[in-house]
Amino acid sequence: MLSSVRRRLILLVLITAIPLILATLLVIARFADAHSKAQELTLVSSTRALAAAVDAELKKYVTLGNVLGTSLTLQTKDYVNFYDQAKAATAHLPGTWVVVADVAGQQLLNTLRPFGEPLPMVAPPDLHRRALETRMHQVGDVGIGPVAKRSALGILVPVFRDDEPQFDIVIGLDPHVFTRILDEQKFPAGWLAGIADRKGNFVARSIDNDLYLVKPVSEGWRKASQNGDEGVFDSISKEGIPLHSAYRNIANEWSVSVGASRAVLRQSFHDSILLVAFSSVGLIGLALGLAWIAARPVIASMQSLESASLSLLQNKPVVVSRTGLREVDNAVVGFESASYGIIEREERQQLLMKELNHRVKNLFAVIRGIVSLSVRSAHTPQELATAIRGRLDALACAHDMVLPNVDRSKILPRSTPSD
Repeated sequence: MLSSVRRRLILLVLITAIPLILATLLVIARFADAHSKAQELTLVSSTRALAAAVDAELKKYVTLGNVLGTSLTLQTKDYVNFYDQAKAATAHLPGTWVVVADVAGQQLLNTLRPFGEPLPMVAPPDLHRRALETRMHQVGDVGIGPVAKRSALGILVPVFRDDEPQFDIVIGLDPHVFTRILDEQKFPAGWLAGIADRKGNFVARSIDNDLYLVKPVSEGWRKASQNGDEGVFDSISKEGIPLHSAYRNIANEWSVSVGASRAVLRQSFHDSILLVAFSSVGLIGLALGLAWIAARPVIASMQSLESASLSLLQNKPVVVSRTGLREVDNAVVGFESASYGIIEREERQQLLMKELNHRVKNLFAVIRGIVSLSVRSAHTPQELATAIRGRLDALACAHDMVLPNVDRSKILPRSTPSD
């Protein structure tokens, strides 16, 4: 399975990549935790920003009430001129009107109606009494206004003179004032934001506001807001969508919440994880590709060695171009030198074999002549043996003269007389 250089190089890359893969998995795990915390922090930050915007909007109307409470026309009970003054003060504030009620709660004027028209009691009466008793402004809940005859809420600002309660100025508001605040936040798709009053009913909602206005918020939001001034919670929206949300209570006992669909949050997380995973896989693939490219000259070098070894086995000259790898080139040079040496030795051996063969044949011819000559001159076997031996000794002496360093006795031992 791992018999090739290319495969071994790829295995080496994979072995090297294992720590990188483990590091990538660790990064993904850390990223998942950081991403979750970042999402939660984003929700909390968005909720804080919304709470600050709502609180600033309410304070704007409280300031308006306090300014109107210092009006000289009100102090002198010049209601006609105060009516005109209040109308002018709210002319640049769409969905806003002014109500003045006496200590008993009777409306004395309401800029929604012509001055002098009969008016009902201020509502709700308990909030009116609370404002006078605490000497603090009070923010009411969303309900049907007794004069407006539509969804409305009021900010009650008590007015005192000589430390005695004189009036209650009510800044009436259309809840859509807060819808505009939600629209200004530019929440991403799949996010849901809401503003709830003290009773836990919607004052404004970023989605289907008119459908859920004055209706209770989710049970998860209601319970969470009772556990502290700020936090996160999971709940199911009115549309049945699972949400991960943050809430923040503001000073007037209202609460705001910003949540995101858990599916949207998961999708964002999955997209981020896929990006990290694909990047890691891409880098590993790039490393494998570079290993494949790097293996090509090594494989070519191994093939050169293989070709050189085959030429050496076949007694052929080794002619291989240089590979660029020093170790392989040194081996190829050695193969080249060895091949020429082997070929030269083979040629010399062939020449010697031919010469030896020629000389042996000549020797056989001489011996055959010696035997033939001895047979003609000998009359008995003893004479024939003596003649052949003598002639062979003479032939041996002749070889001794040609090759003086050769031990003739080892080539042809002398026979004893008994032969």
